[in-house]
Amino acid sequence: MNRILSSIVSALVLALLLTGPGFAHSNIVSAVPADGSAGPAPAAIEMTFNEEVNLVFSNLTLVGPDGSDVALGALSAIAEGKGMAAPVETTLSPGSYKVVWTLLSPDGHKLEGSYDFAVAP
Repeated sequence: MNRILSSIVSALVLALLLTGPGFAHSNIVSAVPADGSAGPAPAAIEMTFNEEVNLVFSNLTLVGPDGSDVALGALSAIAEGKGMAAPVETTLSPGSYKVVWTLLSPDGHKLEGSYDFAVAP
């Protein structure tokens, strides 16, 4: 009986070890401007992740203090393909802004999130 139990436990541990990396998701490594920061208006919104970003299924949106979308330029790859950036196409006035992002993780999961920053007067 102990031999059977030992075999089952070994098989479960092996299965977890082999499938573990499949459960990993992309994580944010850095963002410019940074979450919660206050400073001058950025020329671009940049986000870097720990895994490659598929730009076809990724998006950055900038929401202004009045709740409307702020025009951003075309999304481009940065950080050797592990990041994305979009130039800000207008002059940002002082106030609070929200960056909303989506991407398709290499494991096939859609990830999304947001963070805030402020443009100081």
